[in-house]
Amino acid sequence: MFKWIRKRILKGIIEDVIANLPTPDLLKEKAFEIFEQHKDEVINKVKELIKDYVTKFIKGKLDI
Repeated sequence: MFKWIRKRILKGIIEDVIANLPTPDLLKEKAFEIFEQHKDEVINKVKELIKDYVTKFIKGKLDI
């Protein structure tokens, strides 16, 4: 159940980013369509990027 919640949160964040793109509405609609077609791929990439960032951030704070 928790995996579903985490995936839903990430999907919501990505949708917010698309909604706030400084592009015409037609391009936003296309962006949403593309995201829906490739959402698992995008969500997995976002998870990787978050993991990498958090790891680097913590290592930086610990001077590792």
